[in-house]
Amino acid sequence: MPLALFRCDASTRIGAGHVIRSMVLADALYAVGWECAFVTRATSLKSVPALANSRMQVIVLEGPAQDEPLQIAAATGGAADLMVVDHYERGEDFERACRGSAKMILVIDDATGRRHDCDFLLDAATRGPDRLATGTRQFLGPVYALLRSDFHRLRYQSLSRRKTNRGCERIVVSFGMIDASDRTGAILPILNRLLPRGCRIDILIGTHASGFHFVRNRAAESALDVEVHVDASDVPEIMAAADIALGAGGMTSWERCCLGIPALVVVTATNQLPNAAILREAGAAIIIGDGIAIDERVLEQGVKNLTENPIKYWEMSGRSAALCDGLGPQRVAIGVSPEVIRGVDEIRLRPVTTDDADTMFEWQRDPSTRRYFRNPLAPSHDEHCRWLKSKLTDNNCIFNVVTLNDREAGVLRLDRIGDSSYEISILTAPKQKRRGVASAALRLARRLCPAAELRADVLDENEASARLFSGCGYRRSGDVYISKPMRLAHA
Repeated sequence: MPLALFRCDASTRIGAGHVIRSMVLADALYAVGWECAFVTRATSLKSVPALANSRMQVIVLEGPAQDEPLQIAAATGGAADLMVVDHYERGEDFERACRGSAKMILVIDDATGRRHDCDFLLDAATRGPDRLATGTRQFLGPVYALLRSDFHRLRYQSLSRRKTNRGCERIVVSFGMIDASDRTGAILPILNRLLPRGCRIDILIGTHASGFHFVRNRAAESALDVEVHVDASDVPEIMAAADIALGAGGMTSWERCCLGIPALVVVTATNQLPNAAILREAGAAIIIGDGIAIDERVLEQGVKNLTENPIKYWEMSGRSAALCDGLGPQRVAIGVSPEVIRGVDEIRLRPVTTDDADTMFEWQRDPSTRRYFRNPLAPSHDEHCRWLKSKLTDNNCIFNVVTLNDREAGVLRLDRIGDSSYEISILTAPKQKRRGVASAALRLARRLCPAAELRADVLDENEASARLFSGCGYRRSGDVYISKPMRLAHA
């Protein structure tokens, strides 16, 4: 069983986000057979009680930071297959010093521009070109954000309810469990003046937040219906029920996007600026202030636009949902731990982009490819590009390129046909057929959407596809082959 070590910390000063998202990735790796252990400081166990209550081993570090590589090596004996470093105060020198403790290193960063010595870089706040040397595999952009599985589970239910704008009946306020800048307490009096009576406010906050008692007092004095959720375990459900979200520009930004919640965002730290830039560029949120001040005029206009303009509301919901679908943990786990065929060849998935249009067009026009398509007529290039554009903007579609040793080898598409059900379509590049690529891709589809039912329509005369799906554990029901959801284990 491969072992992954996670080096991250949580405290009232730095918040809980690093540990929480590392735990999410640990769950994704654990589900596919990895053992996971956390290497952290004692403050993390107090700030994130769930870590102490998990099945994972926790190694508590003591002493100065420069001694950590030796402590890690002594505690693990250099037996780790992967070390995950999610820490703003540990960089290239620390990573290099830990090379003897793990075969591979994955760094989680947030567009800080820091130098790293790693094999994998995960940066959900960067969508631009590679910034590291060749040889470092990079997972860039919100599509790789490490969200709890419940966000994807509630995604389509949340998106469906936004098709009918009901004004602002419910708003969720979240500036992080720690809320070191105490933005929650500052925003409540402003909301009291702006929001209509009858509007409900759900506040998400932790007991260790600096202004926790102040927030509770202000909530009790509010003329609005305010509920303070302390260390809530049902955060995804609370967020999905909201019409509008208001909060910080950190990791929660991608949670809101996954649920398609139009958001009013305050940048409370400099490391949130890249997130804010992505949100602003995509038209997925309204930025209403920085860590020093909230622009009440922009906040008021934003609330007005989202409550009185259904077109603006639905447009922002769709644009935010297009940024992140909540499958980032599975994508990263697939990148780190691919399917292997013939003992050496690595099969992975990555999101389709417009840059794949010409390659996919060539595959689409191949006669052997189209033989069993619902529409056997090959499209023109313009028709293909229009179709691809529509799929890339369809929040009911999960579209992937299948790669063989990092070279394009096919496509795998999942189209939603129910709350937790997808129709699966697979195409193997003509030159890569009969090499095991399709079987490996189907196994990855199961890993990508472990909680979903996958269904494939196979024509009676398509004996090769019937053998493919049967061989991958799909059960035939009439004209459809079905793969039931996996039973998930959590670390």
